[in-house]
Amino acid sequence: MRCLTQFPGGSFAAQKRPFVEARQLVKRAFDVRVLFYPSGNCDFCGDISAATGSAGANEFVDWSGARMKAVTLAERFELNNQIAQANRKEFDAVGLKVISVVGPAGSGKTSAIEALITHLDPKVRVAVMVGNLAAERQVARITRHGSQAVALITDNVTAVHVRESLTQVDLQHLDLLIIEADGNALSPVEFDLGHHLRVSVFSVAGGDDKATEYPFLVAGSDLVLLTKTDLLPFVTFDPQVFCEDVKRMKSDLNVIHASAQTNQGIKAWVGWVESHLTLEARNRRNARMFDPFVGMSDRAKS
Repeated sequence: MRCLTQFPGGSFAAQKRPFVEARQLVKRAFDVRVLFYPSGNCDFCGDISAATGSAGANEFVDWSGARMKAVTLAERFELNNQIAQANRKEFDAVGLKVISVVGPAGSGKTSAIEALITHLDPKVRVAVMVGNLAAERQVARITRHGSQAVALITDNVTAVHVRESLTQVDLQHLDLLIIEADGNALSPVEFDLGHHLRVSVFSVAGGDDKATEYPFLVAGSDLVLLTKTDLLPFVTFDPQVFCEDVKRMKSDLNVIHASAQTNQGIKAWVGWVESHLTLEARNRRNARMFDPFVGMSDRAKS
């Protein structure tokens, strides 16, 4: 038996990795998400019972004859965290800074990322992973700026989605990886993706109470972007109320007021990101500055 089996309508190739780095099997039944892992022995991973728990009443035999085991929510988070750690280890090995950008749908996440890419030093190599059910549209917007972009077709991005997509980006030639994901009030920060920093994004069009509606997202963030500030004259939004709510949840959390239309706050947004680039990334950028042929080669890889 292998960790991954053939499913109708598509296949998931088993990979020779430790179990914590293997892909999850997700089935949808009656629109309820259920997560399953194979139980017993895996050809590649050996005995995986220790990772998934001992056999019990929650085991069953799937359509292919493989013994499967439904995992608890706690197991799901624990396994995700192990995969996130593997992701972060791989990012650290190449000196890559990873920023998770999270916010409600329509809050202006993609526009903020586009503004960042266009105003960053052109020698900074950026790739973006976009996670939602219609991610191809955002990917098209990002790639037109010359950056690599990958669509994660899911309504809830996890470390596994990121892990599966690493082969689609050139980690060795990147300085910055951005993972865009939609947040929700119930579970905005449940899953560690392997990122180093998290930026939460809220729009003035969403109302000045949004920080209180997404308390876990705010508390788990390293920066808040308040977007679409050019709309302030036309909406009911009190920036002071919003900022006070943010500070109440995390006193040292900065809020950048930004507009992709007027470029308000974009310089501060870019400066914050550049201040967090790793030494390795800065050295690579400097090497490109003094070697025009390296820069040409890098752009060609985009």
